[in-house]
Amino acid sequence: MVLASTSSRLRNIFPYDGHCATFGQGLLHVCLELAERCGVVAIPSSVFYDDKVAGRNLVRWMFSKRLEVLEEAIERLERLR
Repeated sequence: MVLASTSSRLRNIFPYDGHCATFGQGLLHVCLELAERCGVVAIPSSVFYDDKVAGRNLVRWMFSKRLEVLEEAIERLERLR
């Protein structure tokens, strides 16, 4: 239930597909900006693919945190809108 709630809120901020958010070009820049501007880290999914093109527009989010940490992260991301 916690993951479903968190995923639902993330979907309202970013285009979302299961466990990865979909972005256009400049993905590494987006990930670095998220870390710098709001202290939330997203990992470019291309590092998990043998074919770098297949994961080039996706980021991976980490959900194995306490609920309070996830809620704070989402609040920070919501401020970007």
